[in-house]
Amino acid sequence: MMHKGNITRASGATFDRYRLVKLTTGKLVPCGAGEAPLGVSESASLAVDDFVAVGLLNGPGTVEIMVSGNAAAGDKLIPAADGMVAKDSGVGTRIIIGEALEAVTGGGVIEVLPYGYGHTLTA
Repeated sequence: MMHKGNITRASGATFDRYRLVKLTTGKLVPCGAGEAPLGVSESASLAVDDFVAVGLLNGPGTVEIMVSGNAAAGDKLIPAADGMVAKDSGVGTRIIIGEALEAVTGGGVIEVLPYGYGHTLTA
């Protein structure tokens, strides 16, 4: 079956909407810092085995993602704890998820232009 920009899968954990997720043993779980995501949860998982819609990072358009801390429009974003993203420090090997299209202070949901499934950079 061909998917066009999103998929729906069972969850392996509880998590909020707007979180980076990955597949582990066939179920969706939040990404941790430095882990490569599949996409962004478009709905929350209130219990294990809930079906969750995921916007794929290689799909068309932008996605909304929860940010840990501060980010400015134009900042490159990397995976952070609990499925969130953080401003790229520019140091070491890291996965760049995409570019912030707006600013946020103290965390929140922002619009992100994704770079596919992420680009691994080493500085």
